Amino acid sequence: MNIETKDDIVIINLDSFSNDISRKLNELVSNYENKNVIVNLNYLLSVERQPVDLLTKLSMIHKENKQSFIIISQSLSIENEQLDIVPTLQEAYDYIEMENIERDLGIDF
Repeated sequence: MNIETKDDIVIINLDSFSNDISRKLNELVSNYENKNVIVNLNYLLSVERQPVDLLTKLSMIHKENKQSFIIISQSLSIENEQLDIVPTLQEAYDYIEMENIERDLGIDF
């Protein structure tokens, strides 16, 4: 796991997933609840159901705090209305910018 911070955005690059990583990710995202979070899954070989459930839970908590929670994955294809999934880092930045504009305009999403 590699973590980068840029302004009000935290980027978490996951290269593996285990129970230990799950616990660390949960703690990490909780520490950054007032920042926009991008979780990059492009380094994972496969994504199992457990991390998707955890990411859904973390996304819902983050959105309640009026922050963006974006997943980067080119291979993740799941039907989940709670997760915002984009294929590239640039698209994640663009998505956060659009959500910030919507929040500034008072548009609920």
